[in-house]
Amino acid sequence: MKRFLIIMIILIGTLTPLTSAAEEKPLVVASIAPLAAIVQDAFGDSVNVVYLIPPGADPHEYQLTASQIELLRKASVIVTTGGHLPVEKKIAELKAEGTITGETLFLEDYKR
Repeated sequence: MKRFLIIMIILIGTLTPLTSAAEEKPLVVASIAPLAAIVQDAFGDSVNVVYLIPPGADPHEYQLTASQIELLRKASVIVTTGGHLPVEKKIAELKAEGTITGETLFLEDYKR
């Protein structure tokens, strides 16, 4: 957990200078609600945080919608549980093909 917060602080810290006061706050997209809650607790009102998998949905079966892919395209930072859920695998594919340009956190990032 401590590593996660350190990584998030570094990522948000690098994004903050790119955003002026007149612009919107950085968008952080989390794959699941608990991760979104951690980010929101850590950064408060300095970021906009949303999550992808709705409450009650099976995270091992859930698939991204077209509007969620568009949301991911707008994200400054994308936080995953490590990359094992289908949604997170799709995020990795979209990142690899260049559809998503925001910073992403996968298992390798947590290990570092």
